[in-house]
Amino acid sequence: MKNIRKYTQFAISAIIATLFITSCEDPVDIDYIDYEPLVVVNSINEVDSTLKMRLTYSRWFLDNQSFKEVDNANITLKVNGNTIGNATSTLINDKKYYTIESYTPQEGDMLQLDIQVPDEDLMTSSCTVPRKPEISDIYVTEIEHINEYEGYDYIKDSTYRYYDTNTYEYNVSFTLHDNPNEQNFYKIEVMSIGENNNHRHYVSIDDYIIAEEMSDFISIIDGEVYEAMGFLFSDSKINGKDYSIKLSFSLYGHRLYDYDETVIKISSISSDLYYYMLSMEKQSSISTIFGEPVQIHCNIENGIGIFGVTSPCLSSPLTPSNTTYIVNPYRGW
Repeated sequence: MKNIRKYTQFAISAIIATLFITSCEDPVDIDYIDYEPLVVVNSINEVDSTLKMRLTYSRWFLDNQSFKEVDNANITLKVNGNTIGNATSTLINDKKYYTIESYTPQEGDMLQLDIQVPDEDLMTSSCTVPRKPEISDIYVTEIEHINEYEGYDYIKDSTYRYYDTNTYEYNVSFTLHDNPNEQNFYKIEVMSIGENNNHRHYVSIDDYIIAEEMSDFISIIDGEVYEAMGFLFSDSKINGKDYSIKLSFSLYGHRLYDYDETVIKISSISSDLYYYMLSMEKQSSISTIFGEPVQIHCNIENGIGIFGVTSPCLSSPLTPSNTTYIVNPYRGW
């Protein structure tokens, strides 16, 4: 029924769009629509790391050229009301960034950016650096799913059974200690750290309090179990509590011991950055051009974009306390 409704809505939208397009008497040459570029600020930072930002000009959505970078911007940072210094330009992965080498974000600091681009109005933005979250009582169990098969030995003219394992499920619980004196915003991820790269895992959770703010646009599996690469949530329902969080994730063809370490990454996020991430997640979930448009949250006055800071906390490496074996029996070919 859900799929029928989905395809019906798609068909109706397509028909309406077709009628609208064919009803136009004069074609519009979209290559010549007047469009005034805006300055876009992208400055997502982390505590104890160099503060950086990328400045580009927006472009017409059908333009496939590279984003034009902003030259000669004058950027000043104030921390707790005191001017720290100006940003200098540098190349990071062949892209131009503005960095402030004399300061790294510290928990509790109040930051303000003043950005002056030639021939543009002064842009300003501010945020408060959140404090790192506190977690404890991490408990991990492992479930090894064993598949049972039936084979045939032609030499002995008899059947036999054999087994293999390709799925390991991990159930994790921990306690989040929420600060009652602040409004807090969080993101939970599970990531494996390898020698050459890091790998983020899809996480499942059946706690609606954690999944509520993303529930309209993330995957729902097994009824009320939510799955996502990371969960964004606020402390609106758990303010000041020691809250127990349970999640699970699966590895296919690997187990925890195949990585250098696997950890829970839970980050505190400045408020505007949280709503920016939430709107970006919602926008990325739209599967067709007929989906309802999503307004991306911004906090740049006289411009567009985002300025914010995250304070991540990494757990100790996850180590299962015990392993349960589940045999999936042979069901015939």
